[in-house]
Amino acid sequence: MERMRPQHMMAGIAGVIVFIGAFLPWATSDIGPASASASGIDGDGAITMIMALIALGGAGISLVRYRTGWILTLVMGLLIALIGVIDMTNVGGNDGMSIGAGLVLTALGGIALALIGGAALKLGDPGRAVP
Repeated sequence: MERMRPQHMMAGIAGVIVFIGAFLPWATSDIGPASASASGIDGDGAITMIMALIALGGAGISLVRYRTGWILTLVMGLLIALIGVIDMTNVGGNDGMSIGAGLVLTALGGIALALIGGAALKLGDPGRAVP
């Protein structure tokens, strides 16, 4: 079994950011004196939270099966980022609504997971000799 490397720590941090983002407001509404917010866990945040756990599992799997683990992390990161961007478009397109911090963290965390997974694949397995 391989030892943890910096990309594992970075993936862990990005996954935790997505996980925390699910509990924060994804949308806020300020119409007149009333204001309201919706947290991500009430909608797509539950899905992105599960995807973040799967992405973290992929980073863990990469200790044993390098390519398989990082491909899983890359794909989950792309899907999380896609959900975040689509939800940002939906929230930002409504009058009186603004994008919440949780949604921003979710999208950024997803992008980070995708970049970390892609970079790890590009750099290759440090435990295997290159001919």
